[in-house]
Amino acid sequence: MVLAMVQGLVLQNPDIQKVLAFESAFEKLFNIVREGGIEGGAIAHEALICVNNLLRFNSSNQSYFRETGLTPLILSLLLFPPNILPDAPTPQEFTLQFWDDQKLVNALAIVAIIGLLIGSKGYGGQDSYVFTPCLIKIVLTSNAPTSLKTQPLPLLPANLNFPLSELIITPYMPVPETNGEEWDRLEAASALDALVKLALNGEYNGQESARRLMTGLELRTVAVGVFENLLGRKKSNTLLYQQ
Repeated sequence: MVLAMVQGLVLQNPDIQKVLAFESAFEKLFNIVREGGIEGGAIAHEALICVNNLLRFNSSNQSYFRETGLTPLILSLLLFPPNILPDAPTPQEFTLQFWDDQKLVNALAIVAIIGLLIGSKGYGGQDSYVFTPCLIKIVLTSNAPTSLKTQPLPLLPANLNFPLSELIITPYMPVPETNGEEWDRLEAASALDALVKLALNGEYNGQESARRLMTGLELRTVAVGVFENLLGRKKSNTLLYQQ
């Protein structure tokens, strides 16, 4: 009940948003989420929506949030190690998870919060290395539901300066007729190669594509969009160099 009231109070009200933020609202809300983590049920989701509402359309709160030191916690909620090196293998605790509807809803709320921070004023430079590996690996290496995988890539800035060709990932493929309970670990590849394969062939190299027709097509579309941005940026850099 209290969380529902907070959601209503802060929605599109910058003054109340700022007051609550400076009264440690972010810390208190994430303490609620931290109790059950991403599997914390409806209470965790309500707290995440409050965080979302505190950040939305409020550049001051977005800047303040980055100063709270809560960024690593956001990644940890997705079971992604905040301090993992780019070339280090991603733990299976992140890559292969059990998913239900409530966990999916909570994960979508967390990714939405990441999107607000990525799109906020002042995001870029070293900041791009904080969330980008996690977002990319949700899409290219994890067994997350397809409806979740469609969300991270559109959040990446069109001018993102991140070396996808240097980010090494380890994809997994579901074993046929095991209902997602068994997975084969594939050979390591660059994120760029995996992105191209996703755009061309679909999720899991086209396996089970008929069962995920709409979301599968959406996922391929966003992969194509990221690849087009990469090509456009490379072409622009080449023209600048020639000039």
